[in-house]
Amino acid sequence: MVSRFTVRRVLAAVLATITGLTVAQAPAAAVSLTEHIGTQAIIGTDGRYPVDPAAYPATATVLLTFSYYDHGGQWKAGRCTGWVSGHHDRSTTIITAGHCVYGAETGIWHSNYHVHVGGPNAIICPARVLYKAARWGGPPVPEYDYGAVKVDCRPSGQPLGQLTGAYGYSTNYIFAGTAVRTQGFPNDKQSTPWLQWAADGVVGPSTAQRLSYDNDTFFGQNGSPVYVPAVPGCGPCVTAINGNYPDPNLNLNYGVRITTEVHRDIRNWTFL
Repeated sequence: MVSRFTVRRVLAAVLATITGLTVAQAPAAAVSLTEHIGTQAIIGTDGRYPVDPAAYPATATVLLTFSYYDHGGQWKAGRCTGWVSGHHDRSTTIITAGHCVYGAETGIWHSNYHVHVGGPNAIICPARVLYKAARWGGPPVPEYDYGAVKVDCRPSGQPLGQLTGAYGYSTNYIFAGTAVRTQGFPNDKQSTPWLQWAADGVVGPSTAQRLSYDNDTFFGQNGSPVYVPAVPGCGPCVTAINGNYPDPNLNLNYGVRITTEVHRDIRNWTFL
C-alpha cells in the first residue's frame, strides 16, 4: 500500500511538471443524478468534516463529471464520486454507482465523461470505457446500482493507481456496529470547489445485498466508498458503494454491499 508521504510527494511532483494532460479549473455547477431518484441523507446533526485532498486515501477518491440523458429527452450535466480500486498501485479503474455511468430507465450511457484527480490543481483523465452491473437496466434496482470507469490516463507514464494509491475491498466487515467512513464530493459543500468531505458512522441492519449505515451523505456522493479505515492486508477497505437511497424511517443510508458477485465484477474490471 502506498504511504501517505509517498502519495503527497508523487502527486505534488506530477502536478508541478506534467505535460500533455489538462489541468482542471473548478467545474461548472452541475446537478447530481440522485436528485431524480433519491433524497438528501443528512441524519440528524450534520457530522461531515473536510479532509485534505492530498492525503491518502483522499487521493484515491475522485470527482466524476459527465453528461447524462434525462427523462425529458435532454442532455444535462451530472457529477458523482468514485474511488480507485485494487490491492495494488497499477489500477486504472474507478468504481462508482451504476446510475453514475448508465441510465437504467433511458438505456443510454453517459457521455463526455471525465475523472478529476488531485484536488484544486486536479488532473483531468478522460474515460476510456464505462462498465455497469449486468442487471443494472430497466427499472432501477438499488441492489445492482454499481459500475466502473476505465480511465485513459498515465501521468508521467504511470498507471493512475501509482499516483493516487488505491482502496482495497472485501466481502467482510458487514456486521452491525462496525465503524465505517465515507467521503466524496457533496454538492452542498462545493462553495469551495474540489473540497472533499468525510463522515464517520457505524453499520446498521442490512440485507444480503445492501448495507445500511448512519454516515451523513448528500447529492454528489453517489458512488462514494463506504469503508473500514484500516484493515491489515486491505488498507482502507471498502465494504459498500454509497447509493444515496436513504430510509427516512430508520434514519439510515444504504449502499450496495460488496458481495461475492460485486467483488468478482470489481476484480474483473480492475484487471482488464
